[in-house]
Amino acid sequence: MADLRFVPDHNMSAYLGDPPEKHSEFKSLVDGLIISPVNYAIMEHPTIVSDYIEGFWSTVTDHTDISGNVSIIGKIQGKPITITEQILRECLQFGDKDTDPVELDQDLVNRTVFQMGHEDFSVIIK
Repeated sequence: MADLRFVPDHNMSAYLGDPPEKHSEFKSLVDGLIISPVNYAIMEHPTIVSDYIEGFWSTVTDHTDISGNVSIIGKIQGKPITITEQILRECLQFGDKDTDPVELDQDLVNRTVFQMGHEDFSVIIK
């Protein structure tokens, strides 16, 4: 599993208003995020206590059940907390279905990045 350490830039919410004039080229990106299913996840502003987040990530472990479902298990003030993909989908209100793909074919990713004009195609993960 990936590195599970706390990173201060994680757990940030976003402001999706019109970008400042010097960043006006991002307006279509902002408009796309506003109408996308991830809007709720990036716009919701819950009260987040960074000490709780750091405490959770300092105790976290991962667990994979016999069906291959991965859980992240940690503690906040000594209380065990389990996070699963299903819990995240419900809390973030993505609105997707269980049958929706959650991974993209690497060849598709490479072709798409190339079509987007990525300057150094050799850095794409193979």
